[in-house]
Amino acid sequence: LENPKQLLELKNCLLVKKAATAAAYDIKFLEQPSPQETTPRVPTFGLSLSMVGLFLLLHGLPPLAASLTYGQSEPTEDSKITSEAAAKLGRLVVKYFSSAEEFRNFILGLGIGLTVNGIIFLWVGGRLMDRQPANSDTRNLAMNKQSPDSF
Repeated sequence: LENPKQLLELKNCLLVKKAATAAAYDIKFLEQPSPQETTPRVPTFGLSLSMVGLFLLLHGLPPLAASLTYGQSEPTEDSKITSEAAAKLGRLVVKYFSSAEEFRNFILGLGIGLTVNGIIFLWVGGRLMDRQPANSDTRNLAMNKQSPDSF
C-alpha cells in the first residue's frame, strides 16, 4: 500500500483480529517487497550440446569400429551380406573412390572425426550444465540481509 494511513489501518485491523481470535501465528510486515523466488535455470544450451555430442559419438563409433576391425577376420559363408549387396558396395567404392584402401581410410577418418567431435561436445555441454550462475551468491546474500519487522 502506498498510502501510509491505509497501511497503518491495515496493521491495526490485523492486530485486532489476531488478538480477538487468540491465534498462534505471527504477523510480519515488510518495509520492502520480498524478492521474487526464481526457479533454477535449466541449462538448455549445455544440454543441447551434450545431446549433439551423444549423437555424433553414437554415429562415429560404428564406422570407427568397422574400419579398425575390417582386415582382422575373413567373411564366413554364413555372412549376412549377400552377393548382391557386396556387388552394390563394390560399385559404390569404384564410383566414388580410387581404391578400396581409400574407402577404408575415408571410413576411418569419418569415424575418428565424429567420435572426437562427439566427445568434445559432450565435455563442453557437461561443463556448461555444471556451471553455477555467477550472481547466485549475491542473490542469496541479499535475501538473507532483509529482516522483516515483526509485530
